[in-house]
Parts: sequence; C-alpha cells; structure tokens
Amino acid sequence: MKNSLAVKLLRGSFFLLLALIAAFFPRVLHVPEPAPPELSLSTIATILALFMQGVIWANIIISYYLQRYVQLYATDGSSITTFKALGAVARLTIWITLGFAALYALNIPIRPLLAGLGIGGLAIALAVQNILGDLFAAISIVIDKP
Repeated sequence: MKNSLAVKLLRGSFFLLLALIAAFFPRVLHVPEPAPPELSLSTIATILALFMQGVIWANIIISYYLQRYVQLYATDGSSITTFKALGAVARLTIWITLGFAALYALNIPIRPLLAGLGIGGLAIALAVQNILGDLFAAISIVIDKP
C-alpha cells in the first residue's frame, strides 16, 4: 500500500519533536535565561532543529510530487531525467532559503554573505559561461523535443 503525503510527513517529523524538547527542557531544569542580546543554547538548538525539519518536509513534498508527476506524465528516459534535475534544483533552492532564514533567526548578518555570494556567482558564471550555455541548450532540446 502506498503511503500518503500526510503519513510521510508525520514519519519525517523527528526534528520537530527534537525542537520542542530542546525548547522545553531548560524550563524544566529552571535554567536562567541569558541576557537579551544573547540567544540561549535551547533557542539555538530549536532554530537549528526547525531548520532541519523544514528541509526534511520540503524534501518529502518535492519527492512525493516529483514521483507522482513522473508516474503520470513521463514517457521516456530523458523527461524523467529532466524532472529529477528540476527536483534537485528545487531542493537546493529550499536548502539555501531555509539556511538563510536560520542564519537570520540566529542574529547572524546575512547581507554580507549575500553580497559575497552574488560576486562569487558572477565570477563563476563568467568562468563557465560556455558550459552553462551548452547545459541550457541541452535542457531546451530535451523539453522542446524537436
């Protein structure tokens, strides 16, 4: 019997449980809270566990819908490969977005990091522009199927 999306999400909810325990455990032990500018270790653990839980849920959702779409619409190997590549790009995008959200929640400045990634991405794109051109041309040929 195939598992539904809800069952898969519940099975992948370990880090959510871990985050709730990490947030509640110091209160049980009556650990004093740090000064307001600092984050307590339980808050950091909670943020990181919630980040991982978001990544796990996003991977489950992307895998579920990708597998479903491939079963319904994919007819040849090239389209399956294209769908899986798009799934990998979606997963990478989710990882990066949730990573920046976690860094922001931990009060780590992300603007310098984003500026550095922008400059680094530009340098890499200029260095491999012929390869990227060939890659996009191949994706265009696979999608259009001339």
